[in-house]
Amino acid sequence: MSKKTQGRITINLFVLVTLSTCLIVFLRTDLRGAGGQARQKVIEKARTANEVLQFSEIKVSQKSVEFGKTFEDEDDEWAGKIFLKVKNISDKPIVYLSVNLNFPETRATGAMMSYPIALGQMPGSRFPQPKDPISLPPGESLEIPVTQNHEGMKSFVEKGGMPFRNIGKVELEIGFVIFADKTAWSAGTFKRQNANNPDRYDTIN
Repeated sequence: MSKKTQGRITINLFVLVTLSTCLIVFLRTDLRGAGGQARQKVIEKARTANEVLQFSEIKVSQKSVEFGKTFEDEDDEWAGKIFLKVKNISDKPIVYLSVNLNFPETRATGAMMSYPIALGQMPGSRFPQPKDPISLPPGESLEIPVTQNHEGMKSFVEKGGMPFRNIGKVELEIGFVIFADKTAWSAGTFKRQNANNPDRYDTIN
């Protein structure tokens, strides 16, 4: 066999190996795309005591989701499009509430990031109240506007160093609740508005 023929065989083998490698990569990518996101998603609930608000409805892509159960969704930005409702399970009307969307996976780039969504107004606060007033009676539910905060949430997470499309887990947490009688709740503890500082709430002993 001539050197010229051997050279052609070597080139052909190299091309064949290269094409085979490209085909394998393509097939893996195609299969991942055909089945949606390779990583499954999950929504979890932060543990709290003496709850006064309950997550009454959770949906992603118009499908009901249960806490702690994994699900598939092809939308890379699913975390900013969660449909969420909370129900007042206390015996008093609620005039202010905040819900935290925690992103545990952001611990890979630093501290866990938590994005709060607030509704209502703090009674007598000396600070500007940009939100409309609310009054959520006992037994009634209210939608939390997650989708309206999508872009802000995405920017917030990505400033911490993690692409929003990489989020696979969201933890929901009730942050702070204020009742019509100026008492409050936070992290399982009941509080009362300070008589001298309306922006401070002291623990009820």
